[in-house]
Amino acid sequence: MVGSTLIRLMGEKIDWLRSERHTELTFVGAINRRQMFWSERGVSPRDAAGCLQSGIAQDWGEFISRLSSHRGAPLLFIDCTASEEIARRYKSLLRSGIGVVTPNKIANSLDFAYYQELRRISRRSKTPYLYETTVGAATPMLETLRSLRRTGDTIHRIEGVLSGTLSYVFSAVNRGKALSLAVREAVERGLTEPHPAIDLSGEDVARKLLILVREAGYPLERPDIDVEPLVPSELRSIAGAGDYLREIARFDGTFAARAARSKADGKQLTYLARFDGTSARAGIAEVAAESQFVRLRASENAVHYYSDRHSTLPLTIQGVGAGAEVTARGVFADVIEAALDDAA
Repeated sequence: MVGSTLIRLMGEKIDWLRSERHTELTFVGAINRRQMFWSERGVSPRDAAGCLQSGIAQDWGEFISRLSSHRGAPLLFIDCTASEEIARRYKSLLRSGIGVVTPNKIANSLDFAYYQELRRISRRSKTPYLYETTVGAATPMLETLRSLRRTGDTIHRIEGVLSGTLSYVFSAVNRGKALSLAVREAVERGLTEPHPAIDLSGEDVARKLLILVREAGYPLERPDIDVEPLVPSELRSIAGAGDYLREIARFDGTFAARAARSKADGKQLTYLARFDGTSARAGIAEVAAESQFVRLRASENAVHYYSDRHSTLPLTIQGVGAGAEVTARGVFADVIEAALDDAA
């Protein structure tokens, strides 16, 4: 969904790119779960969706091979999947001089050595590797963190609501809506991962927290983060999203009671990610009703950075953190930045 939205957005912005940024973007290829197309001459973003719909059966191996052997203008590979297989191809793409722009969180949440290597190859080859939308969609959480570190600040603590999906779900549950209904609405609004089990397992938040912590300069690995799932982890084995949604209805009463107890104590539930400079955790938390973390609008994210410069009052970044439209706009911003870097 993010990919198709991005193609549409790029088509809408052709004239702006030419007049304001003096940049021309063309598609030499595109691929989705079913089809792909390839054109050495390139096609306009306005024509890319049609070319994809009438393309041939998808073959990732063939597509990557053509991409790697392409000669001509600088190339960007825009990965809007949630695939580990594709994320593990970034290293060879960057080594081939092909820039990578992605909202896929997996590459930067694999082992720390791989995370470091991608960044090292990008710097040495001066090939763009941009992933702002892996945390916070179009909200500049990573760029703000990098700016602090570039200017000599040290991050000591991070706290945040990092899932637009869970922000939406807990906002609804705190208002008395059943957990399963809130999750179903999030799926229908396009706020979840392809399978909502990833969101409810806490894994999506764990990956985002890991990326933030690594960008803050700490060499954490995924097992270093303690993660509390909303529902039992074994439910992740349910393949169909519909079956999964029906199964989690068993926990509606549990969450309703928990939300009621929190409200009686003057608190509300949220799903909070925390790093204190040593340990990291993502899990359900009760916070004061006046906390910024529960005053978020549905699907919003917020993160607090505590540092040398912001020690008493944290630096807060807040904005919409889920949805195909906002994520695609964030990816588009990275595409423009990468294109301008290549043209420099």
